[in-house]
Amino acid sequence: MTGMSLKRFTMDHFSEAVVEAVSRVYDECTTPEERAAALALFADRHALRELKEAGWLVTNHTSAHYPVGEDSFIHKLEEQFAECADELGDLLAGSPEYWVLPCDRPMRRSGTLLERFGQTAGDRYRVLVRNRITETTDLDRRLLFRVRAPACRGDELLRFIRRN
Repeated sequence: MTGMSLKRFTMDHFSEAVVEAVSRVYDECTTPEERAAALALFADRHALRELKEAGWLVTNHTSAHYPVGEDSFIHKLEEQFAECADELGDLLAGSPEYWVLPCDRPMRRSGTLLERFGQTAGDRYRVLVRNRITETTDLDRRLLFRVRAPACRGDELLRFIRRN
């Protein structure tokens, strides 16, 4: 498809076969040492613990960042959040209170996402992308919304958020 980004094509056609193809290309184009170094960037347990102790909010963003909010991979939603929760729970002495939906594309969400995400997350906050301010009724439902913020100065960002 001419003009379509590889990322968008991959997301629009996401499947187990795509995951296998991406993994195969990654393995063919990298050395074992490069793969180990890349994994180390995301597996530094000491650094994560230091961030938590310094006051950073650590969230569950799933273990593999599949588009688990879309029909193509919603069957992996519970498994992916549980895998990440187990790892973070061991590391941080408790599962994060905030579960952030990865690769969230509001126009592509599964019709069953909110129900399934609510069942899976329990009383944790579920974080979705949506260009609007989180309201009290959302908080009552344990929902928070992220805003896709434009690159701009702080005062411009505040105006952007208030408009949306």
